[in-house]
Amino acid sequence: MDLLLKGKRIGFFVEIEYHDLELWYPKMRFEEEGAECPLIGTGSAKSYKGKIGVVAPVDMTAAQVNPCDFDAFVFTGGFAPIRLRVAPDVLAVTRAAYEQGKVIATICFGGWMLASADIVRGKRVSCHEALTVDLKNSGAIASDTIPHQVDGNIVTARYLRDMYGFTRSIIDLLTAKG
Repeated sequence: MDLLLKGKRIGFFVEIEYHDLELWYPKMRFEEEGAECPLIGTGSAKSYKGKIGVVAPVDMTAAQVNPCDFDAFVFTGGFAPIRLRVAPDVLAVTRAAYEQGKVIATICFGGWMLASADIVRGKRVSCHEALTVDLKNSGAIASDTIPHQVDGNIVTARYLRDMYGFTRSIIDLLTAKG
């Protein structure tokens, strides 16, 4: 059996009250395909509890991340993006990874990261309806009616129910890059 993501490294950012299913579903899916998927925190704690209570122990902090060592980064929804988007180390990693052509993937409220990192100008993105105005004000071509979109190295989706297309698009981008 060929593992589509063997040798790939995909970082998942977490903070308190992350969306449990938006983290664990893609993490397990990518690990099934051979990817290494460390959890990255802000440094405010050694683990974070999700909205429904699943504890996510972090493997490293954003300050310890070298974007060159990763192929992609994922930001989930929940309330975690409220804290992630104001963490200087998280923003620095996100900007550097974007500039290096790494895949930056957001779902639901994770889309706030695109605006806060200032990497969304002119990009077509799908987002939760509550973020449409914020993303448009950041220069994005934002839609809350399209389930998921890929624009360059940015992959976005609106909600948990859009997870299949979201994860499939990330896998497709990473396998196309070799």
